[in-house]
Amino acid sequence: MNPTLKRKRIGDLDPWIETLIQNYGKDQNKVLKAQVTDVSEMSESQRLEEDDNCFLFVSDGIAVIPAVLSDDAWELLLE
Repeated sequence: MNPTLKRKRIGDLDPWIETLIQNYGKDQNKVLKAQVTDVSEMSESQRLEEDDNCFLFVSDGIAVIPAVLSDDAWELLLE
């Protein structure tokens, strides 16, 4: 691990998942920090878009939700 990068412990995150769900549909433009807890491949039947790559399971320290990582997002992560 790069010594200049400091990884937040999952307990150091601010809970945001419940608030995000409760305010669904409202304008919520803010940066959300999460811990990736798991990665899972997607079956063809789970893909909603052609460029869906995999599931990331993310946590805010309290709740865990699945998120879809697209091929474009994966390429950005690799850069």
